[in-house]
Amino acid sequence: MKNQGRLIAGLVLTLIVAIFAVLNVNTVAINFGFAKVHWPLILILIVVLLLGALIAVLVSAGNRVSDQRDTKQAVEQQKSLTTQVATLKNQNEQLQTLLNERDATIEKLSQQVPEKATSDTEHPQV
Repeated sequence: MKNQGRLIAGLVLTLIVAIFAVLNVNTVAINFGFAKVHWPLILILIVVLLLGALIAVLVSAGNRVSDQRDTKQAVEQQKSLTTQVATLKNQNEQLQTLLNERDATIEKLSQQVPEKATSDTEHPQV
């Protein structure tokens, strides 16, 4: 369906250009500075139109290449950051495990301290 719309638009534009060409067959002089030529007005308009289209395509191609390069750099940076996040999550898990082990050790030692203090008061050392 999309291509049919483009085909119809292309045919309509071609018809408009053909009508425009028939109406603008008068010869006009163009001075290039070093030469003066006499061409039909429609030919001059078509040449200028094609030059404008060529310039637009060249500018667009330059922007597209720049956008592709930027996209590639962003994808590489995303991969790098994803790897860093995974590494940091792994380190965080290891540190959390170590912290839990130390908390358990501290809890054991804090339970032993009151027992030791109670046993020292019952049997004083001389």
